Amino acid sequence: MKYVLAWIFMFGLMSPLFAAAPKELYGKSVTVTWSEARDEKVIEIGRIRHRTRGGEFILYVSSAGRVFNRLSYAYAQGLLFDYNGKNAQGKDTSDQIGGQSGGFENRQVSFQDRSLSVLTALGGGARSLTVTFDQTFAGCSATIVTGKESGSGTVKTKVHGEVGIEIVSISTSSAYCTISAGNRFGG
Repeated sequence: MKYVLAWIFMFGLMSPLFAAAPKELYGKSVTVTWSEARDEKVIEIGRIRHRTRGGEFILYVSSAGRVFNRLSYAYAQGLLFDYNGKNAQGKDTSDQIGGQSGGFENRQVSFQDRSLSVLTALGGGARSLTVTFDQTFAGCSATIVTGKESGSGTVKTKVHGEVGIEIVSISTSSAYCTISAGNRFGG
């Protein structure tokens, strides 16, 4: 895991050197879905609980080559639980345009040859989503790796941009990747 994170952080530092979106993706959307199970501790109250959530990453490249992306998570049975023990409907969603940050889990998106890399820095760790495109950019496969920084005891993040969470353990399922014509954001 130490070497994986060293690669992730090195890649993140080098990403401005990578090329723009391939022309084969202009006017297309790339969607990656997965699920993750994790044990997390709400820092403010110290309680550890097991959570399962589905993740979805959508990237759209406009006909002008501008990149838009959305990251969202929905919790088991579509429920989010607030930190007072009450149920709340919905999912966490974060949109980004180009290289601008926005919402929770700001991401660094880069392209190289037939691959797309998305790096998300977390406090004490990182998540790397890698998409590999086939020769014609008609199909894709994806992998997701989440890990701790060497020497870090925990990975910290925030839910809804405000509630502090320590990730005690995390397991990510195989990712599913699709490419479709048009803008999945509806515009």
